[in-house]
Amino acid sequence: MKLFLSFLSYIVAATCSLNLAAAPNEHPGPAPAEPQTAIEWFQRANDLMNPRMLGSTPFHMKVVIHAFPGLELKKKQPEIISGDGQYEETWLAPHQWRREVTLGSYHAIEVESAQGRKMQASADYEPSRVLSLLTELYSPIGQGALTKEFKDMVSPKWSIDRLTKDGVSFVRVSQNLGNGRESAADAYYFQPHGHLFLQTSYSRAVVWEKYVRFADKDIPTHLTIKAGERELLTADVAIEAASKVDSSMFDLPGGVAEPGMTLRPLTVFQVKVPDLFGDMRGVVLSSLAHYAVQGVLDRQGRYMSAMGKEAIKPATIDRSPCELMVQYAPLY
Repeated sequence: MKLFLSFLSYIVAATCSLNLAAAPNEHPGPAPAEPQTAIEWFQRANDLMNPRMLGSTPFHMKVVIHAFPGLELKKKQPEIISGDGQYEETWLAPHQWRREVTLGSYHAIEVESAQGRKMQASADYEPSRVLSLLTELYSPIGQGALTKEFKDMVSPKWSIDRLTKDGVSFVRVSQNLGNGRESAADAYYFQPHGHLFLQTSYSRAVVWEKYVRFADKDIPTHLTIKAGERELLTADVAIEAASKVDSSMFDLPGGVAEPGMTLRPLTVFQVKVPDLFGDMRGVVLSSLAHYAVQGVLDRQGRYMSAMGKEAIKPATIDRSPCELMVQYAPLY
């Protein structure tokens, strides 16, 4: 609640100035029937916001990034890469796309085509700011929120509240996860029409603003990720129809990439994670942590921006080591 209140005036201003630009002779219609369950709110927002669905219009997306320094828990050379960067994506179909990202010294290209999925990267470690950004670009509703495993685990705990602040109406879909002494909330804030404009999880918040209409999708063109009052990353998004695409851009030299070598953010439901009560004592994954500090378990099993532990077993997907966003917190 404290985090929500700290953002409330900002969010009200953002919703009042919402820019849902309609194409000529095309206007957003009346709001459809309001969802009655949490998963229906999540699914509707995904349908509105996700441009990468089967049958979607091919697009070219360019994102200008600014990553802010973070709080390093290790007292040595900073691990969090910050500064200005850029992400570009050309998407033609679910299995024909190209993604390229640059931030500081890190540069990576990932493609998929009939030749398979391939990747080139300047380092084996994908910086945490890049991973955070791509998580929100690919899955604005949250990692795993639309999966059966997620629904089976938490959906009975979701509550839906219809709220109004300074004349602005919105819907909050939230859940509390407690250990008997403390609780922490995951909350999604929607406009009545279905657009997601804020998601909070413990000390972290993601804000989506300035929607524009592209084909049959509504795309937020400004994204902010915060930890409390501290900005972690801002991103400005431009999207247009893909045109004059050279098919050679969807291939890279060499063989197909290992399953764990990818820019695509992976969820705890997709990977095999180390033993929570063995190697990862004191660490809780994804949305299961209390008062968590976010970091990364890299492909070598090292905690990046974490607690200075020695390397452990990494997470894996199809037996291939992969990188995974984690939350660090005491286990009660």
